Amino acid sequence: MGPKRKILDGSADAPEAKKRVTRSSSRKTFAAQKSSPGKGKSIVAESKASKTKNDLPISKKPEGHSGDAQSHSHSHPLPSTSSTLGADPSITKLNITHDSLKTPISCDHYNAPTNLTTTTTTTKNDPTTCIFTHGAGGTISTPAVRDFCVGYAQSASILVFQGSMNLAARVKGFHACLSHIHASSQTKTSKSDTKRTSKGADERGKLVLGGRSMGSRAAVMAASEILSSSSPASSSEEASEFPDISLILVSYPLQGPKNDIRDQILFDLPASVRILFVIGDRDAMCPLDLLERTRKKMAAESKLLVVKGADHGMHVRPKDRQTEYGEETGRLAAAWVAGEMMDSVVYAGGDGEE
Repeated sequence: MGPKRKILDGSADAPEAKKRVTRSSSRKTFAAQKSSPGKGKSIVAESKASKTKNDLPISKKPEGHSGDAQSHSHSHPLPSTSSTLGADPSITKLNITHDSLKTPISCDHYNAPTNLTTTTTTTKNDPTTCIFTHGAGGTISTPAVRDFCVGYAQSASILVFQGSMNLAARVKGFHACLSHIHASSQTKTSKSDTKRTSKGADERGKLVLGGRSMGSRAAVMAASEILSSSSPASSSEEASEFPDISLILVSYPLQGPKNDIRDQILFDLPASVRILFVIGDRDAMCPLDLLERTRKKMAAESKLLVVKGADHGMHVRPKDRQTEYGEETGRLAAAWVAGEMMDSVVYAGGDGEE
């Protein structure tokens, strides 16, 4: 049986909102954005109450592998999740090994429901599997990570891996997961014995990396290594295979504990990279005014998803809204990957705007 979902205590009350709008669902909001794009739209989630479910038995299933990355897996449905789209993703548990790793890394692969019908993702813009990791003091079971992944998996797959507090080792984890996805893709292609379609060729040219806090720094560094082919796990072929790189940076720790500004790795990213920052408006490690100045100096294109009332750990009040807001940020991030976020700045959570 999978672990029960936990919600951390919220932090101090959020400051009074500046604008006020009527509550609406994310699907309606994005439909409106497409017809009249603008800046600073506010998106307020509206979710059903979470219902407790009995976990189904775990079913073991072997997974083929090739190349340097190897994995062992089993899958099960996600227990007790709240989904505004009415469908819960399943999780495949993985242990991935790679030549660059001293020990295997544990992963959760969130699979989008096969019977999902949504306006968020279209066939044309179907995003590839996102590779994601947690913060320095967290795990892949941290509520902020799980909630984000549940929301993201409503329309696209996401593979989240467990790592240590060593930044360089965490970067290697991205390369190991990427090799695993390559191996799985090659196995499926050989089994089907069919040529890659134009859609598949287009997807092969996309790479989506992301992380929370320290994990987001590791995602940026992994992307830079792939682009520059400077890592032993990265080859020139790997770099050329992913001309379209998207980064989802949740709670990026722009301002360190000693007030050091961690902006250089962001400045080093080329204009071809797309970035989505997901930041709480009470995040002391990423003040929005400092982030705005940083974004203006970056060559890479970036957009910002602000979570109202959230701190660095994505804790909000009332605490029973934390899961709802976390899932909403995941859904909006998947929509951004699919090219459906029109605005430069989008707001999630809160009771509205003044």
